[in-house]
Amino acid sequence: MKKYLHILFVVAALAVVFSCDSTKEQGGNSEQLKILVSQQSSMEAAEGDQLTMSYYGSGPLLTDKVVFKDTKAGTEYVFSIKSSADGKFSFTMDKPMPTGTYTIYIRRGPDEALVGPVNFTLIVRVEILPKEGYNVYGRISCGDEGVAGVVVSDGIEVTRTDANGVYYLNSSKKYNLVWYSVPGGYEPVTLGYDGSAGGILPVIYRQLDGVVANTQRADFEMVKAQDTDNYTLFIMGDMHLANRSGTGDLAQFRTFATEFNQRVSTTTGRRYGLTLGDMSWDIYWYENKFNLADYYKEMDTDVKDLIIYHTMGNHDNDFSRPDDFDKEQPYRDILAPTYYSYNIGKIHYVVLDDIDYSGVPASTKDASGKIQTDHRGEYTTNVTQDQLDWLKKDLSYVSKSTPIILSAHAPVYRPNGVNAWKAGLSGRTYGATADLASVLSGYTVHYFTGHTHKIFNYDNLSSGKFFEHNAGSVCGSWWWSGHYVSGINLAQDGAPGGYTVLSVKGTNLSWVYKSTSYPETYQFRAYDMNEVKKVVTSGKYSRTNWEKYATAMQKYGSNVILLNIWNYDPSWKISVIENGKELTVTQISEYDPLHIISESAYRDSFNTDSWVHHFKATATSATSTVTIRVTDRFGNVYSETMNRPKTFETGTYHASKY
Repeated sequence: MKKYLHILFVVAALAVVFSCDSTKEQGGNSEQLKILVSQQSSMEAAEGDQLTMSYYGSGPLLTDKVVFKDTKAGTEYVFSIKSSADGKFSFTMDKPMPTGTYTIYIRRGPDEALVGPVNFTLIVRVEILPKEGYNVYGRISCGDEGVAGVVVSDGIEVTRTDANGVYYLNSSKKYNLVWYSVPGGYEPVTLGYDGSAGGILPVIYRQLDGVVANTQRADFEMVKAQDTDNYTLFIMGDMHLANRSGTGDLAQFRTFATEFNQRVSTTTGRRYGLTLGDMSWDIYWYENKFNLADYYKEMDTDVKDLIIYHTMGNHDNDFSRPDDFDKEQPYRDILAPTYYSYNIGKIHYVVLDDIDYSGVPASTKDASGKIQTDHRGEYTTNVTQDQLDWLKKDLSYVSKSTPIILSAHAPVYRPNGVNAWKAGLSGRTYGATADLASVLSGYTVHYFTGHTHKIFNYDNLSSGKFFEHNAGSVCGSWWWSGHYVSGINLAQDGAPGGYTVLSVKGTNLSWVYKSTSYPETYQFRAYDMNEVKKVVTSGKYSRTNWEKYATAMQKYGSNVILLNIWNYDPSWKISVIENGKELTVTQISEYDPLHIISESAYRDSFNTDSWVHHFKATATSATSTVTIRVTDRFGNVYSETMNRPKTFETGTYHASKY
């Protein structure tokens, strides 16, 4: 029975478009074979599989051959092209080709055209017969053993493997994917950007051919992992890597990665990574030729010893394509499904895509890649009906006693003043915050989001079993403050660029926000507002918002202490003591003074925002020493003895001072 395997099954390998020009290795005519081939840097197939590759423009002829050359061994494997039409050509691997590194060519008569290098893996499959009524099937195994009870989905249908690790799906192939939910006690095989084993990206999905009539087999390999009940998850929001000369974002990111790797290496037990979207920056896919594949290469090069699960953000969509599905396609090709689930230890994880571009047309660009008509901001923050329906099916295999950690880009809730909250998902015609909450009802859920570049914590565990961590950003204010003032990388709420460190012990969770380059004890910043008022004065800068900031700072009376406690939630305790007397502390929404002088003083975008994790207390003297103690929900105490007056300048708050 014929078996089909699309080359794009090898998901998470770096997709590269090669221009095939005729070489003269074998003499003959000098005809140029102009074929643009979308080639993965890694392939896997078994003898008898039909492989499909994509091309752009004019494709190969049926009389051409696909040649795999092992130049070191001096051997080659030649396969006949069976079909070539509509941007795809296929050939059958009708002879076994050993696992190894090859260079692919298209051969036409005496001439050859280079396609590119590939790491090839020969699969020896356990024979499985397809079933009537099912068009996607496969086996999930660990070593030679099939693994039972593994959840598998195509984004619409959800099933589980049988006792032999075999699954069957009747798929509409709407998303052209099939993926499995990694069970607790296992880890996925991983892939580097160059197709090598052991990179950052989990191989949890395969791409399908989109043809419902075709029956396709997709197998997955897992690795048994010890003690996955206790581990550390490193959660990274908004990186916005774009290779911008204006901010030096890649250099700043590499500084982050050096410190990040050190933090990871000091962690005992197993460790994993999770992104919260906006790893890239859509406009610079074209202006700077730096896209998701370049992000993958940068991340895989800079970050070590982590399996990283990815969440999609609005800037990870291809603005040059229309509608939601097409805009998402490069992300699916390179990084991950836009929504999926997995398990680590006793925790069930769900990744959702709550950026909905349904009905949004393509933005247009000029020859240099600059946007001419811009529709990038016309999305809604929404969980589509497909995702809600899929989530119900996925959770049908998850006990209500199992904690859920969800990740998505845009927040589910948002602050509405200091002590109130509002729905964060705007919805379109379905899938707003209330609908998502309904699907999750009965589960204890921790929801990690990004998008805002700020930090807030919505603790509704006591009544709604729901805690949202809007978890900040790696890049701060898109790397701008760190560009203007070296070592001061801040988001618009004044929170330092950084990441969340989530410690998991069975089903117990604890977390801390780790500011890049600062010690983990750096959990707040304290200002002597007498000194801030001397610096943030009217007329000092000509920036658009400067006068607004100056007015806000000058409104303070004498001897006010202002605190920015970025990862605050209502279970934290704050104590400000002057001369042995406890001062009254009041929560307020305010602009962060350090962000004002390190970013807003220099530019008119990504400026300082008023945010709700600020607190004020009023001392009786301008020169008294004030002791500040902040205790988080886990009993950790962070303190500062403020000798006043405390100078207000960027150097006062540099990482080297802590």
